[in-house]
Amino acid sequence: MPLGESGPADRSGASVWTARSVLVADLSNVGVSIMRTSAALITRCFVLVVVGVVAAHAVEYYKFDGCWGSYGTGAAQFYHPVGICLDADGKVYVVEYYNHRVQRFDAVMGYLSHWGSLGSSDGQFSYPWGIAVSSESMLYVGDTLGSANNRIQVFQLTGSFVSKFGGYGSATGKFDTPRALAMDESDNLYVADSGNSRVQKLDHVGGFIATWGTQGSGDTNLYYPNGIAYGAGGFVFVADTYNHRIVKYTSSGTFVTKWGSYGAGDGQFSYPAGVAVGKDNAVYVADTSNHRLQKFDADGNWKDTWGQYGTGEGDMYSPTGIHVDANLRVWITEHGNHRVQRFHRNKVPTAPTKLTVKPLPAYDDTDLTANASGATDADGDALSYRYQWWKSEDGGTTFSKGPAAKVLKNSETIVGEIWKVQAWAYDGIARSLRIYSAEVPIVHPNTKPTTPTSVVITPKNPTDDDELKATATGATDADGDTLVYRYQWQKSNDGTTWTNGPAKRFLPASETSVGEWWRCQARAYDGTAVGPIKTSAKVQIRTGSASALALTATAQGGDVSQVVVSLSAAANVRATITNLAGIVVAELPARDLAAGISTLSWNGVGTSGSKVPGGVYLVRVTAATADGSQTSVLAPLWR
Repeated sequence: MPLGESGPADRSGASVWTARSVLVADLSNVGVSIMRTSAALITRCFVLVVVGVVAAHAVEYYKFDGCWGSYGTGAAQFYHPVGICLDADGKVYVVEYYNHRVQRFDAVMGYLSHWGSLGSSDGQFSYPWGIAVSSESMLYVGDTLGSANNRIQVFQLTGSFVSKFGGYGSATGKFDTPRALAMDESDNLYVADSGNSRVQKLDHVGGFIATWGTQGSGDTNLYYPNGIAYGAGGFVFVADTYNHRIVKYTSSGTFVTKWGSYGAGDGQFSYPAGVAVGKDNAVYVADTSNHRLQKFDADGNWKDTWGQYGTGEGDMYSPTGIHVDANLRVWITEHGNHRVQRFHRNKVPTAPTKLTVKPLPAYDDTDLTANASGATDADGDALSYRYQWWKSEDGGTTFSKGPAAKVLKNSETIVGEIWKVQAWAYDGIARSLRIYSAEVPIVHPNTKPTTPTSVVITPKNPTDDDELKATATGATDADGDTLVYRYQWQKSNDGTTWTNGPAKRFLPASETSVGEWWRCQARAYDGTAVGPIKTSAKVQIRTGSASALALTATAQGGDVSQVVVSLSAAANVRATITNLAGIVVAELPARDLAAGISTLSWNGVGTSGSKVPGGVYLVRVTAATADGSQTSVLAPLWR
């Protein structure tokens, strides 16, 4: 009900509302809401110093921006403040219903002056309510009750009395409880003539122009209207208080549309007492007995709701007067809390620009941590990031919601699942658009291979004619992964200080020099990780002599490949087959061969026990005589 009234039949009493709070987690909108219940009252807001419901369909959000006043009769104190307006310089004017006065403040609510007292003389008031300022900087105040009042008084901005017009009655130009006032760009005055359940349009000196409305609930009726506003393309909006609705008219009084009904849902009202229009052409309503504000477009489509019953910052107790300034800040008076509050429009943060998940690979015994960054906020609000994990058990085709946390505990994951995380920025009221991370498969933790048990260089006593070969053996892998060895040769001129040389298994004679010391480091690799290093014994390059052993070899492909070897002397012969990357794919058993031509056969089976695929391979044939002479040749093999 309007404050200070208990209903149309008895307007002398005050309504007292009690409420109880129910805390509700509004997970879909990433916020926490308070729902307050009474006989027919449900309001909601965020439980912070900010207000507003982050609803999926709300397009704007408002937050607390200032609060002034307390109960009393002194300067900057209020006793049931009602009407409020701002002049062109941003000065604020507040009408007090029970202090029978107007107070004037600067743009930051610093007290400047006040005027008025109870009475019917010029400059006195009897329960004043509405206030409006003209383009010529004149203030119009609705002086509502008493047979000698029921009038409009006009003042200079400093409070000096200028004129008055009206008087009690139902004739044109007369009033019965003139409440809210509004002015158009031509300084025509619109009066919510509440007790007469009508609107009157007057010129700036009180000359009658038009009137519309009679008591009732039809399109052409009004029922104790308490609020009025002009704007949004030249339309007049009336808070039809006891019909619990807003009615839109042309400036001449032709009905256009209406919206609202009694209730506490979005777009419903409980005795709305104030209405204002912003430069955005939106319509703002003081939903008085729901203790909240609502915002609509000019056609009545709901946009936003904020506020709840209470005395804290952002809470409301019977908001009554409402004004929207040039910066779209919303000013309200609270009849029940004896104060003025201001709210400003909150801008939604931008989306994060980066979202990472660490560590990777993602093992089932390790927690995963998401980290978003890069969001900005035009209001300068402090931002936090919110996270939501999603899980797939079908290879990434469908995802279900998982924990809402920055860290995904390893107890939540199973090998074979695929996870991704979404993140958004949150400024305390509104959230940004969401971004997603890449998909992360959960795998078993990999066990590194063990250290090779030996690394051997052959020949043991090399000359500058010899090719050096490193052979690592003995590494194992607990996961059963296939192992390959990686080699790193190291060279020294003094046998003590070492520098890295080629990273390969075979070291040609062309890359060594007499007197150099060489050794080879090897480690096993399982496709993911390398194991610890094992270092061979060192060898020194000696001066060689022309080998008495002559060796040639050719290789022929086929299902069974043939390697033809020609020896100048009897020797022990080994053949090693590698791919073009130098990785050994097969080794033929060593054989003692006589001088002359011999043939070695290979059935194509590799060291893995399976046939190697077709392609180009290299066959390295090494021959060593009993007196220590050794040589090797390389022959290509096509399979």
